[in-house]
Amino acid sequence: MPGVRTRAFASGGETPSVSITYTELRAEGSPDPGAPPQVVPAARKRVCETFAAPGGREARSENQNLAPVPGGLVEGEWYYSSCKYVDTGELASSRYWQYTPGAPGGPGPDLGELADIAYDQIPLAFPVPRTSPAIEIRQITGLPTWLWVDGAWAPQIAEASLAGLTVTVTATPRHIVWDMGERDRSPLTCTGPGTPFVPELGDDQHTDCSYVYQWVSAAEPDGVYRASATMVWDVTWHASTGQTGVLAPASRTTTFDLTVAELQAVVCYDTPSDCPDADTPAA
Repeated sequence: MPGVRTRAFASGGETPSVSITYTELRAEGSPDPGAPPQVVPAARKRVCETFAAPGGREARSENQNLAPVPGGLVEGEWYYSSCKYVDTGELASSRYWQYTPGAPGGPGPDLGELADIAYDQIPLAFPVPRTSPAIEIRQITGLPTWLWVDGAWAPQIAEASLAGLTVTVTATPRHIVWDMGERDRSPLTCTGPGTPFVPELGDDQHTDCSYVYQWVSAAEPDGVYRASATMVWDVTWHASTGQTGVLAPASRTTTFDLTVAELQAVVCYDTPSDCPDADTPAA
């Protein structure tokens, strides 16, 4: 499903001064809730190199013998950087630039591009949804269904380096969006992973992430609600130069099916044997 990712470039805590927008595909899937989380790269991976380029762009030629930069960068010297896609070797970007230290946003390696490269390496996993009653058990209208996700609720970090500069990208969990499949009902947003229900603790438990179904699922295709859990991360980057930036939030979506029934109260005026079991859910 296509989405838009916007990269904002800023120096320190200042207001972003450059914004770049491009299209990205959001990863989606339906892993078995009992299986380990799937890991999907955010985009096509790239590898970058930087070369010394004496004379700069005016002296460039197809036959120029450029040498990789040994160690750090030298003020006032010209350099050439190129990035290629790992899968095909196709050129993704290239540029000549003159190094001027201490000039945020000025000539030099594209730190935002380095951040994108690091972003591609972050192992963002699909959420593994859990419910109580369990996913394979019928949910009951009018009663809360507990919601939570398995896995560590912790920041994920990746780095990319180029010509002595390093950019660290951090993806921090923000929230989970639960779309429970009921028509005309808004998705539920929970700011944490949710609280697992522990049967041994009985009813003396509480959660801040639950959903109450209003209607049974019998009229839905295959008699189930198509539900989903989307985990969203805030993504930021920090360069070894002190510059910082913000990338668009990342997301992973897992879909799952839930059957929802209802409990009906039955009043019996004759012999008890003529009454149906009042605890049997109605379809």
